Amino acid sequence: MTNTVAYDVRRTLTSKSLLVIVAIVILISLAVIPFIRSATSPSGISSQSAETLLEYQDSGGYHFFVYAFNGYGDGLSGAITHIRISASNGEVYSTNITTNSTGFGSYHLTLPTGVSAKKLSFSIRYPSGGLPKIGSYSFLAQAPGEVYTIASDFGAGPVSPIADKSNSTKTDALVVYEGPYGAEPSGYSVHYEFGNLSSTASLNFSEGVDLGPLSGFVTSFKVPSAPNNTQSAIFWITNSTGGLVAYSAYPASTFRPVKVAVEATAIVSSFTSGILSFFIPLMAVLVSYTNYGKDRVTGTIESILTRPVTRRGLAFGRYVSVVLGLCAAIALTLAAIDLTTKIMVNSLLSGTFIFETFGSLAVEVAGFVGIMYLLAHLVKGTGALIGGGVMIFVVLDFFWSLITFAVSDLLGYASGSAGALRVSITADFFNIAHFYALVGDYQSKSYTGAFGGSTAINPASYGITPVTLVLTAALWIAIPLAAFVYLATRRD
Repeated sequence: MTNTVAYDVRRTLTSKSLLVIVAIVILISLAVIPFIRSATSPSGISSQSAETLLEYQDSGGYHFFVYAFNGYGDGLSGAITHIRISASNGEVYSTNITTNSTGFGSYHLTLPTGVSAKKLSFSIRYPSGGLPKIGSYSFLAQAPGEVYTIASDFGAGPVSPIADKSNSTKTDALVVYEGPYGAEPSGYSVHYEFGNLSSTASLNFSEGVDLGPLSGFVTSFKVPSAPNNTQSAIFWITNSTGGLVAYSAYPASTFRPVKVAVEATAIVSSFTSGILSFFIPLMAVLVSYTNYGKDRVTGTIESILTRPVTRRGLAFGRYVSVVLGLCAAIALTLAAIDLTTKIMVNSLLSGTFIFETFGSLAVEVAGFVGIMYLLAHLVKGTGALIGGGVMIFVVLDFFWSLITFAVSDLLGYASGSAGALRVSITADFFNIAHFYALVGDYQSKSYTGAFGGSTAINPASYGITPVTLVLTAALWIAIPLAAFVYLATRRD
């Protein structure tokens, strides 16, 4: 009999269905890579939209030129710049400049003879939405055709910082400029200097490092990282004769690599709670169906009972083999995740996190396997079994928050109140799919709701202690298992 049980355990552990499910669980660990990339990617310049607004005058009036771009310097279509110009005759002229598919837009304003523009106010709305960017500009005496930068989101001047497309931790420079009378710039060069200047008054514009020539209205340049002992970054444009035509100044830190402090456990915690704790119970439902439930409801398992094996031995053998297989998958998954974080961020998961994560997911596996095996003795068809198992999973994982909301409402607790919070936490003790969340509440000393947002708590005040967690785990494993073994032994 012992040999027969051992054979059945080995057969179950090496079955194609279990091995496939184990492989799927391990492959899910690869999904941690986007989490790590997201957590380690700087969210500064690369996530911003910006615009440069240029202006020049001639005998025909005032000419405006805009270029809207994303954090990498690519043109944005549909950006709307509303300009409002107050003239010397008291009149106000206004219009919208909408950028085209390449990010460019322009506008020409002709004023009556003898009338001049005094002040311009503007607001910029980007296709991505958000609050408009606003500003103002007072017109200065300028030579015909001379170009002025009216607006630049990052500062004065035509040079803007943008994220490097191949490495978003580095910062490049984007130059938006036009030649006299709006012509495409020709013979213009861009230079820079990192230093410790408090103003540009003492800067020698005849020196500096040459970045290269302007190749059109919009040109991007690779910029070396600013040394740590510098405070200022100055960029300037010279014409074909070497004369200064425009400049921009920034803190040197703008052009230093962005460093994002990361800690492996913090990254993986969100991945485990959002993805792994969802898939593990679902895999337990599926593998329980393929390795016991289907055989039970179709009667196939009766052929095994003709061998020298007891019903109890068979039940325990199938249960233990499936739980062990899935626990092995969890262990390998955590090991793969640990290796991934080591490679990507040079940080390992904490031993406590690995132990508590493995333990809580193993409890969920054992609980769901027990529930599915129990359900196999309560229904008569394969459709009812797999449908019932999936339904239980869906209710416990997706609709539990609605159930707790309804209970809170019946008890008179408003959403977000202390009473509703206590109902939600207490309800998690009665949901095997939320056991990992309970352990997370204890680890983080905070409760995360179904729709995001966390509330700091004292776990002990809500009954979350090592003792209650162990007791809850034991009950969720023992009750379905005991009921299943009883029915498998007595009822069949």
